[in-house]
Amino acid sequence: GFITNLFSNAALVKAKTLRLFERYPPNKVEVTLYGASEASTEAVTRRKNMHALVLRNVDALLALGINVQLKAVGIEENEADLEGILNEVRERGLEGFFKCDNQITARTDCTRGPAEHRLRAEAIVEQDRLHPKRIEGFRRLYLLNRGRRILTRRLFRCGAGTNQLVINPYGRMQ
Repeated sequence: GFITNLFSNAALVKAKTLRLFERYPPNKVEVTLYGASEASTEAVTRRKNMHALVLRNVDALLALGINVQLKAVGIEENEADLEGILNEVRERGLEGFFKCDNQITARTDCTRGPAEHRLRAEAIVEQDRLHPKRIEGFRRLYLLNRGRRILTRRLFRCGAGTNQLVINPYGRMQ
């Protein structure tokens, strides 16, 4: 009865995983690409041969007919790679589903952690300009909400715990 969406870097997709997905296909698998080459991917993940492995696993998922969506996290280490990542996306015919997420937050222990690698605001805007559908989405959102007064003290509303859950790698539900 669950709609299952898997968020992964696809590095651990094995034959056993593919057989499971063949029998019980998830609604979608969102795969993060950390670079456009082995060197840039290794700079982010600190793992050798990760780029080729991830792309092989993406192709295996696609061959099964799995709904795969590719995404990237824009950070200093892969700032120059967005166009190359987009090329990988285009080669697989998935550009309609691609997104680049530049929202990197501090850790829950209040240290900056991954946020130290966050791109400058100007670089984020430049990346968004490379993706016309994203700009059009921002425009539609603005036009939809222009002039509306939001009667809440919250800046964002989060659906976690009300309409979704997360099962972490250790099998714990959150």
